[in-house]
Formats: sequence, structure tokens, C-alpha cells
Amino acid sequence: MKMNMTKVLLVSICMAMTLFAHAEKETPFMFSIWPSRYTQFLGDDSYKKNHGDNCSVYGFCLAPGCGVAKNVYGLDVGCLTFLHETMNGLHVGGLAACSRNANGVQIGYMLMTLEGEVNGAQIGWGAIAGNGAGVKGFQFGVGGAIADYISGVQIGGEMALAIKGDVNGVQLGGIASGVNKGTLRGVQLSGVYSGATALKGLQIGSINYVGNDFCGVQLGVVNISLDENKDSNKLQIGLINYMKSAAVKCLPIVNMSF
Repeated sequence: MKMNMTKVLLVSICMAMTLFAHAEKETPFMFSIWPSRYTQFLGDDSYKKNHGDNCSVYGFCLAPGCGVAKNVYGLDVGCLTFLHETMNGLHVGGLAACSRNANGVQIGYMLMTLEGEVNGAQIGWGAIAGNGAGVKGFQFGVGGAIADYISGVQIGGEMALAIKGDVNGVQLGGIASGVNKGTLRGVQLSGVYSGATALKGLQIGSINYVGNDFCGVQLGVVNISLDENKDSNKLQIGLINYMKSAAVKCLPIVNMSF
């Protein structure tokens, strides 16, 4: 009889805490098994109609299943954790940790920060800061690291990529590293391919490519620079070196333009 009463009490507490997780209020602690009405990803209008602004947690958020909150100031731990606005502190997700802004550290298998910014660190198998979001600090993904822009260090075990903006610092990709539209100011390194639209600094890879506005050094087997500006200082060291602004465009071992 006592055992049955204990089970009933525990189930009641879990249900109460799960319901409390959806309250439109501030709380020092949130416990959530599964937000049954959560139907949309990262809080659009349909979510707000069902949940209002949801609750902000000032302290500890625990979600053995899936947890959803508006903001967390402190520690957020769960299998699947979603924050509709900001994480301030430590955000740990077993499978996924998603938010619009992250000020602190995100750790998990798949990390996503969308629209806002990561100020701190993202560490996981896959680390993504996209849809206008970037990283100011450190981003590391065992499989890959992707951000719109980087100010700091970006490391991808297989790939490191800046999609829309600049990289100011270091970009390292095990297989490939790339800056799709912006400028890399600093160091870019990869095992196979390093590419940038514009580069001011050092580029190292088996194959190196700069589309335009190149000022710095390329070290690799094959180095390619399509920058036609003859006033910027460029140096290529490798087996094959193609430099559009050089007096002799293609040379072995060394090519330069000063």
C-alpha cells in the first residue's frame, strides 16, 4: 500500500511539474518530460497562440524527454532542449540543444542557434549558428561547424564553414574550410581544401583558393588566386601556383606579387 502511494505521489509531482513548465511566469526550476502541445520549431505564431510567452527559468531546467522554455538563466539540461529566446549559462542537450541566442556554453550532439548569436562556445558533433546567427568566441563540431560569421575560432572535424559573413580569427577544417561570401582575416587551415571569397592573412591546405581581394600567403600543393589587384602583397608556396596579378601567372614552387 505504501509503495502504491509513493508511486502515485511521484507521478503526481511529475505531472504537476510538467504542467508548471508551460506556465506563463518566472520560475527557479522547471521539469519537463514532454511538451505535448509543442508543434512548431522554435516558437512561431502558432506556438505563441498555444503557450503565450511560456516561462523563463532563473536557475535549473531539467528535461529528461523534451523541454521548452522562453529563456533560461543558469543551467538547462535535457535530451531535447529548445529555448525560444535566450540561453544565459550552460545549455546541455543529449540529442539537440536549440536556441535563438546563447550567452555561455552549448554542449550536445547537435547544437543550433538561429537568428541571434553565440557569445561563448558551441561544442558538439554538429555545431550550427545560422539564419543570420554567428559566433563570437569558440565553435567546435566533430562532424562540422557552420556559422554565418565568426569572430574567434571555428573548428570542424570534417568541415568548417562561414556562410554569409566574415571570419576574424582562425578557421580550421579537417577536410575543408570555407568562407562563402565574406572575408577571412587571420588563418584558414584544412587537410584538403581551403577556400575564401577574400583573404587577408594565411591560408594552408592541399588546395587553396581565393576568389578576390587577396593579401597574404598561401601554402599548399595547389594555390590559386584570382585577385587582379597588383598593389596588394601576395605570396604562394607550393607545387603549382596560379596568381592572376603576378607577372608570370603560373609558376612552380613560388609565385608572388608585390
